Amino acid sequence: MTNKNQQEVFFRGDRIDLENNPTLNDLKEWENYEGDLEDCLHVYFSEEFKKRDWLDIHEEGSRLYSIMFDTDVEENSPIDYLFEAVAAAAATGAFIAISKAIGIENNHHLQIAVEDYYCNNSDAAPIGYDGLKEAVERVKKELKKTDEQ
Repeated sequence: MTNKNQQEVFFRGDRIDLENNPTLNDLKEWENYEGDLEDCLHVYFSEEFKKRDWLDIHEEGSRLYSIMFDTDVEENSPIDYLFEAVAAAAATGAFIAISKAIGIENNHHLQIAVEDYYCNNSDAAPIGYDGLKEAVERVKKELKKTDEQ
């Protein structure tokens, strides 16, 4: 059962049990973790790690890898690039899917329109669907002005 402040977490359509939220310590001791490690990682990123931007997620993935496998992920190394590419691809895929679902031609317009919520981890007041459409139109106009200059 989840508490009021906790969102339900789903992975591949299945609800993940949040009774015992995994902690960073569970991930440090992952070889001895008695639960499902895959669920543990998903819950950690969705419940414990509160950032939304793919750059923050990339950094946390690299940090967890270092903790779990007792090895440093060197900045600008092949494994660092891999984590970066995976995080960026996941974010881009989500923006593309949402853009297609709501009829926005360019997913970058959507990404810029929600930048404060996404990159800045803001809990600003919701703008709603109509507000989102208006924000995307503003972005399109601003980018068009910039291109014309």
